[in-house]
Amino acid sequence: MRMCTRTGWIHAYTKESWSCRSANSQVRKATIFFESAVLCGEINPKGYVAALELDNAQVLTEGPAILQYLVDLVPGNRLAPAPGTWARTRLQEQLSFISTEIHGASAPLFSADIPEAIKAIFKHKLFKRLDYLNRTLADQDWLIGDFSVADAYLFTVRRWLPTFNIDIVDWPALDAYMHRIGSRPCVAAAIAAEAATQAV
Repeated sequence: MRMCTRTGWIHAYTKESWSCRSANSQVRKATIFFESAVLCGEINPKGYVAALELDNAQVLTEGPAILQYLVDLVPGNRLAPAPGTWARTRLQEQLSFISTEIHGASAPLFSADIPEAIKAIFKHKLFKRLDYLNRTLADQDWLIGDFSVADAYLFTVRRWLPTFNIDIVDWPALDAYMHRIGSRPCVAAAIAAEAATQAV
């Protein structure tokens, strides 16, 4: 398998790496190469990251789909509820929310071509979504009960916020949540692996 993501932004898809490390067995044995954005155009017909090229030459795109595919390679793992269950539907709900309302809302903030006044509008919307997450995580440790790929995804995109001068301490429950995830051994290992890849 080959994973396509941006050189220099490799940490942005640490969530897929966590899935591979935590799911164990077949997924853990899979070899995933992180390709440059130039090669991504050859892999993903949509022209952007992320994309997963399988050994049978099929290409899977979009973070939520990739995450669920990887964890389902190992039935019974604890990173996602079983397909067809209500808990799995809740996982899909959270993945969709993170993809559209956190990840999607953050993306324009990376652009140097967007005026700060326009970025302020995006930030205002993003803050409302962070308020929701802060309320949710004030009453529970993880997004759907147990630690899942949704938590890995949220952790990843939340780590972008300092780039936009957004201080997470303004959302204390979300801040504590980030520390809980950061203390997990598989997370630390994944981040270290990504850093080593960047150094190369």
